[in-house]
Amino acid sequence: MKNFRLFITGLAVKSGDFFRRYTAVCCFIAAFLLEFYIESFAHLSIAETFVFMISNPFVFVMNVLIIAVLLLLCMFVKKSSALFATFFILWFAIGTTNGVVLLNRPFPFTLSDLLILPSVLGIITVYLKIWQIVLISVGIILAITGLIFLWKKSGKRPLNLKKDLPKFGITALLIAVIVPVSFFNGWISDDYSDMKTAFNNYGFPYSFSTTVFARGVQKPSGYDQIDIDDILSKLKEERSQNIREESTPNIIFVQLESFFDVNYLNNVSFSENPCPNFCALKEQYPSGFLSVPHIGGGTANTEFEVLTGMNIEHFSAGEYPYIISLENTFCESVASVLKTRGYSNSALHNNTGTFYSRQLVYPNLSFDKFIPIEFMYDVEVNSVGWAKDNVLLPEIQTCISSTPGRDFVFTVTVQTHGVYPTTPTDGPISVTGIENEEMANKYHYYINQIKETDKFIGDLVDIYSQFEEPTMIVFYGDHLPDLQLTNDDLSSGGLYQTEYIIWTNYDLETEEAPDIESYQLSAYILDLLGIDDGLAFGIHTYFSDSDRYDYLMNLAEYDALFGERYYYSTRPDYHSSDTVFGNREITLISAYYSEGKMVITGNGFNRYSSVYINNKKYDATFVSETELLIDNFQERSDKVYYVSVVQEAENGYSFYTTNTVTADY
Repeated sequence: MKNFRLFITGLAVKSGDFFRRYTAVCCFIAAFLLEFYIESFAHLSIAETFVFMISNPFVFVMNVLIIAVLLLLCMFVKKSSALFATFFILWFAIGTTNGVVLLNRPFPFTLSDLLILPSVLGIITVYLKIWQIVLISVGIILAITGLIFLWKKSGKRPLNLKKDLPKFGITALLIAVIVPVSFFNGWISDDYSDMKTAFNNYGFPYSFSTTVFARGVQKPSGYDQIDIDDILSKLKEERSQNIREESTPNIIFVQLESFFDVNYLNNVSFSENPCPNFCALKEQYPSGFLSVPHIGGGTANTEFEVLTGMNIEHFSAGEYPYIISLENTFCESVASVLKTRGYSNSALHNNTGTFYSRQLVYPNLSFDKFIPIEFMYDVEVNSVGWAKDNVLLPEIQTCISSTPGRDFVFTVTVQTHGVYPTTPTDGPISVTGIENEEMANKYHYYINQIKETDKFIGDLVDIYSQFEEPTMIVFYGDHLPDLQLTNDDLSSGGLYQTEYIIWTNYDLETEEAPDIESYQLSAYILDLLGIDDGLAFGIHTYFSDSDRYDYLMNLAEYDALFGERYYYSTRPDYHSSDTVFGNREITLISAYYSEGKMVITGNGFNRYSSVYINNKKYDATFVSETELLIDNFQERSDKVYYVSVVQEAENGYSFYTTNTVTADY
């Protein structure tokens, strides 16, 4: 044992000496190994990585240099080995994370995923097993511990800027030359519309770096107030020549998670049609294909395009505008346009309200009310843990019936969300045609969830078929599911196409519905209603055939979210809303001791109601909507206990706090 320790110590000393003498060489070797490791995860195949390296040697070298230039920074600090290890572990962790992400969805890891991490923590167990979470946590702890030890104990390398600076400079210069050359020759591009393909073609380090340094919508050439005023002037002229009569039905948008007509699947058969209601509605009412920005995920970006009319392709790769812009910035939306017509606006989602920061975003999209799962009742969950969509029916009805005027209700479902289980699950519909057992289990689960969501669609239509007020319901899928689909697997549509249906309980005069982009959907709906207000929506309505269409949209998007906001200075009627959470008032009536327990009474409680006593959270049992219970509460008669109830997400975010009462003995 002693000899082994001496051997390890000697090896460490010799390795340290070699590193200090040949730091640059070590950095380039490490960069090559890291790049190969990272691409192996990115392609989920070592063989494919060899193909990438041989077929795209220039791009492969570019990615090696990108990693190397960061590692070479260690030459400019005395604790060179510690900084080298820090950057090495950072790239190693990013590459590994990308591999884990690709096992759970079809598009790669980007900086935006780090930004939404806080909102994912509450539902992380849906994506990862407990042992995986433990393993990741142990790995992080060991890495941090090792780095702390290394920073404290590692030897110092003498600085030699005269010798080392040229090495770093040459590497940086090579990157500065190779990137433009790669662009010129078409080896890399700024086109990330198909993110997985782009990341695979351009290399992960380069692609991930673009998500770090390229942010938002790039400033269009010539952008100034004159350009915006010119657009507004042309829109005013068009509107004066196209005066139409407005109609104001209740409007319900239903964004269906991972939903599409599965009868388009080739070589897959079902014991019964999983979506008969959706298929019947397509035949009877206006419908068409809807081109969406993602496959297998990215719900919030389809949602963003539909609500704002903005094109996500004008943003940098992998971005979520909800996170980078709308948490703190008001933005025109279909809700704000309808609010100027007297509509009340509500948003519903049977998932946590913090996902994609919706609790912060919806006020800036002019929603008066937001009902996330933390404010829903009698929630059923499926075998994976997602809430079933039928819980949305009473909440939609309450939104419509609780206001005297017309309503816009934006609903986002979740039941058919991935990750799809690879083990057998129950369900009445059998699926044939899938040879791989694990994939067959995924399909079986997904198809049976589709059946239940389709029933929700039918039930919603049945409710409003009998409703006295004119009502329009727009159904559409946010993206196709993550089932490793290819275009060859589909008999109609494509990987980036879902469908939309416009159902009404009144006669809607319209021509055949077109196939459109998701960012054009709301403009199309508003146009059907005789409403042509709004900057982005107006551009879609009047200039979609213009050769300047894309440029005008780019101007509008930049001005709204990253520019001087010239347009909003002309709209004093636009402002963020004081959004209320939930359809029911949650109140606290009393708290008292009873046989060693603390009993809390009130109204509107649910399973997301937490009890705080003297600002400390206690484990409370949900008894009913009027009662919560804390077992084995150790009270002291000489102490005053102040009790409140908080509606909070799994990640600890507090949506609402009730009044405070003093506990009685």
